[in-house]
Amino acid sequence: MIKINWARVIIGGLVATVILFVTDGFLHERILSADWQAVYHALGATPPQHNPAALLYFVVFELGRGLISIYLYALMRSCCGPGPKTAALAGVVAWIGPRNVVGMLRYDQRREGTLQVGDRAPDVTLVALDGKTPVRIADAIGDRPLVLIFGSFT
Repeated sequence: MIKINWARVIIGGLVATVILFVTDGFLHERILSADWQAVYHALGATPPQHNPAALLYFVVFELGRGLISIYLYALMRSCCGPGPKTAALAGVVAWIGPRNVVGMLRYDQRREGTLQVGDRAPDVTLVALDGKTPVRIADAIGDRPLVLIFGSFT
């Protein structure tokens, strides 16, 4: 069984929380502010207003990320050894993991179907980037073939 120094995990988690809170705030409010404004403008949405409840939410969110990161680091030290590589890996796992789980739980609507290779794709209506205009794929492509590629090219 792994021996964990809980006092160090909590102190390290609090330090990580402060770092995460400050860097996230700087990133989104200073560096990406114009990009966020462009997104809201393109969607025709009103940017969220800053309020104490939102600030409290982000403090709690960052506290969770900070504590999870340090706890993962404490667990990973036994297999990966102590040091910056293990700390960086724990940070990446803590950063990516919860977002994927929340996304899957919230947005996953997969279901088994009867489509076979060569079948026509079902017609789908999506919402355009303005956030309002419906767009039918069949209207956009007509009888031309459509290839969907899921993945990342980065």
